[in-house]
Amino acid sequence: MSKQTEYNIDIEDKHLYTLYDSKSETWSAPFVHSSRGDAIRAFSDAVNKENEQSLLYTHPEDFTLFHIGYWNDKTATITPIDKVAVGTGLDFKLS
Repeated sequence: MSKQTEYNIDIEDKHLYTLYDSKSETWSAPFVHSSRGDAIRAFSDAVNKENEQSLLYTHPEDFTLFHIGYWNDKTATITPIDKVAVGTGLDFKLS
């Protein structure tokens, strides 16, 4: 039997995230990470990887990472949660 958290999800469920672009007022397609830390690292890497073609690099202030739910890859079940802002691109931008 799998352990469950307060959200009634399996602890092995993956985390679902999205990026909100405040300039275009649009949301990215959801993407999966194994943990909150993994999502933060990927977002931080994206806003800090020098690439003048990347909006995340050139306009980090426009983007906010949100945790939006969980994905169970054994049952193909999505468990939505109320959106939780993890941080903006500027929060993770290195000087």
